[in-house]
Amino acid sequence: MEERERVRVSKGGDPADLCASDGENSGLDARTSRWKRSFEVESKTFEIEVERKKGKMQVFIEERKRGVSSWIKMGPESLGFVVEGLALCIEDTRTGRWVRKWRERGRSFSLLRDENKGGSFIRLGVEDLEKKRFNIFIPKGNEGKGGWIVMLEILKALVGATKRKEFQKEEKMPVAPCAGSSYAEVVKGQKRNGRSVARIEVSHKDLCQNLNRLDQCIVGCWDSKSVKGEDLRRWGNQMARSWGLRGNLGLAKLERGKVLLEFEMRAEAEKALKMEGILIGKTMMRLEKWNPRSGCLLEGEEKSEAWVRIVGLPISLWNRDIFRKVGEKCGGFLAIDSQTEKLEEL
Repeated sequence: MEERERVRVSKGGDPADLCASDGENSGLDARTSRWKRSFEVESKTFEIEVERKKGKMQVFIEERKRGVSSWIKMGPESLGFVVEGLALCIEDTRTGRWVRKWRERGRSFSLLRDENKGGSFIRLGVEDLEKKRFNIFIPKGNEGKGGWIVMLEILKALVGATKRKEFQKEEKMPVAPCAGSSYAEVVKGQKRNGRSVARIEVSHKDLCQNLNRLDQCIVGCWDSKSVKGEDLRRWGNQMARSWGLRGNLGLAKLERGKVLLEFEMRAEAEKALKMEGILIGKTMMRLEKWNPRSGCLLEGEEKSEAWVRIVGLPISLWNRDIFRKVGEKCGGFLAIDSQTEKLEEL
């Protein structure tokens, strides 16, 4: 008989205790390779089902209300993102819109937190290869264990077992094309490998070299909406003259409205930093000391464009040897964009 447990949430928002049938098992059933849980919040019923077929795990989350049902299918990687997103939404007591996006097996997923007259809710959506969209809406609920908390508790029970299964099936001999492979061969190698996460090891020497250089760097920030067609070369010459620099000054664009200023002489960097800002023409640039988070994406932050394929990589790891290691782990190293290699466009 299929194992099942149900959590009922009253109109006041206080749920009953979790009740499980005899023979409760935290893992997948050995005979059927299926796992199912459900709970109710407000006027909705949610059913979470996990199924393993041919060694691959699929998670189904179904939302039912007044005879109408919607469902989302995802793999173990997306399950991890959903768990992280739910936990962040629960911990963050502020109201307002928050969204996180990712891709898995060619499909685009999104986790959106928003609110309306009925209260706060989370929308979990997916767009498949045919551009069809599917969404489920999880209400926060009232006081006590609301929909978010119960959903998180159920999904958390899956994550540990899922990760163990995936690590056990990791290939011992990853497929990596030899030197001189074409782009098509690299892409085919990635598909055979089937990995979406790459682990690389960075030597202490490589990291220290970059950190020592970045320790005398300053990040310049300005309002990108009020400035169009900024000329970094001209700006660099103006700043060097204004500060009376003796050493060289290098500029590398980080993102919209930010630039990395690399000083050859540490004393000149410290002197410029004390000014806290500099006026370039009609543009006021705020100056702040570089830190390891500079140029990284914040949790939940959306980016409409990116100059690199490794999104959010700390500047301290921008090194040709490190790029090569990342490329090899992802199926084969091809090349580095010339602007990236010259640190002209980060």
